[in-house]
Amino acid sequence: THLFIDAYGAEKKIIDSIILNDPSLHPDVIMVDVEEKINSIKDSQIVKTLENNKYVLIESILEKGSKEIPNSYKTIFRKK
Repeated sequence: THLFIDAYGAEKKIIDSIILNDPSLHPDVIMVDVEEKINSIKDSQIVKTLENNKYVLIESILEKGSKEIPNSYKTIFRKK
């Protein structure tokens, strides 16, 4: 029912593979660490993909990175 994805940049590929499955098998909640180089969470390809597949962003928290670690958004999506 719940899925957590933190794959160091491979999150979009994982989500794309999940979306290819029967929608009745999709998790109810997806928590994903979005690590794209974006100015706003709404610019994320991950967010757009999930929203286009009947998920709603219910929480997003920006975690500032450093020189070695990129910024990331800790997000939670719920199936509509």
